[in-house]
Amino acid sequence: MSLAPALGRLGAPGRNAGDERVRLALVDRLVSAGEPAGGEWVAAWHAASVTLAESLLATATGQLQNAALHSRMPKPTLAALLPDEAARARLIEQLTAEGIELERLEGLAPGAATDRVRGAALEAAWDRAQAVARREQDRWNRVASGVRHWRRPWRPLLIAAGVTIPLVTLLAAWLGGWLPAPAWFDPIGQAFWSLPWP
Repeated sequence: MSLAPALGRLGAPGRNAGDERVRLALVDRLVSAGEPAGGEWVAAWHAASVTLAESLLATATGQLQNAALHSRMPKPTLAALLPDEAARARLIEQLTAEGIELERLEGLAPGAATDRVRGAALEAAWDRAQAVARREQDRWNRVASGVRHWRRPWRPLLIAAGVTIPLVTLLAAWLGGWLPAPAWFDPIGQAFWSLPWP
């Protein structure tokens, strides 16, 4: 008996969505199993959740890196914004949780009716997982937009210039004799003028 009818919309032809590869791998794994037991449905869902999360975060990482190239954001600043292992684990957990109904159905006796119930649960889980993925992608889009519009802060540079320029001007005035130098500066001035200037 073919499992495909029990998978409903999940077994339909491609829809050119970004997660198409994940959906096809999920369907292929279950159909290839022939008559998958409850545990195989759960394992297939978990594998799909991991792949979907990793695909989404890889896309987000690429977006952030491209945005950082545009804004010339320093690598250490960008590194703090990139998805990390905690973000990966959180997203996998969220996606996996959308298939909790499959775990509840794990102990059902095999048969066409059970496959239909599991297929409906899987279809609903996929729809919810796509909603989670869209929200996550929207969140990373906002982060990427912030990175793209990042500008180097001018305040530290202005403070450094405000301290450095007067200090250099004062030292030049002391060395050039335009201002009387303090006594502690005499050895520095003598050392400076004793250098073999061309």
